[in-house]
Amino acid sequence: ILKRKRIAVIPDLSYGMTKQLLVQVKNGALDLAVAGFPSRMPPGLEAVSLFSDFMFAVLPSEHPAARGKRRLRFSDLASDRLHWFRRSDNPPFYDMAEEVFSADEYRPARLREPEDTNLLLAAVAAGRGIAFLPSSFAAVHRPGVISRRLAPDIEKRFAVELRLVRRADEKRPVVLAAWTALAAELRKRPRIKR
Repeated sequence: ILKRKRIAVIPDLSYGMTKQLLVQVKNGALDLAVAGFPSRMPPGLEAVSLFSDFMFAVLPSEHPAARGKRRLRFSDLASDRLHWFRRSDNPPFYDMAEEVFSADEYRPARLREPEDTNLLLAAVAAGRGIAFLPSSFAAVHRPGVISRRLAPDIEKRFAVELRLVRRADEKRPVVLAAWTALAAELRKRPRIKR
């Protein structure tokens, strides 16, 4: 997108949890971030809504549900421990997810989700639970881990709103140009209807 718009930047792509990405933007370690459903935008940051991103299941490669099934139901994962975050990390998304779980009578045992995606994927690869991640993380691969989409009826209800975030006082023309171009292009993606 940026090359096509002739914006002279070299993107440095980083993956992380929403809370980490917002701190990095605020502290200047990142200029922009695509973050999932920020609950409380920290002072000094600005965000624009982009699109909804469905969640998918992340399983150990040897998980029984990984064999032969392309789409999963929560019942396929009922006996697995779920790596899950604290409500205080993102109350709106947490509450939405808990409503989806409750409607499907999904009540997994919980493990505290590591704050780093690499640690989370390592735990899953080691067979210490499963996780759910937005489909935008599908490009992140790790040996010993497999991802599976959820059944369409679940996928429509279990999605995260992604937003493009920057510092509100940003003045650098190249960052502002990148912000404008990315927001315009990424907003064109199809939105998941709930």
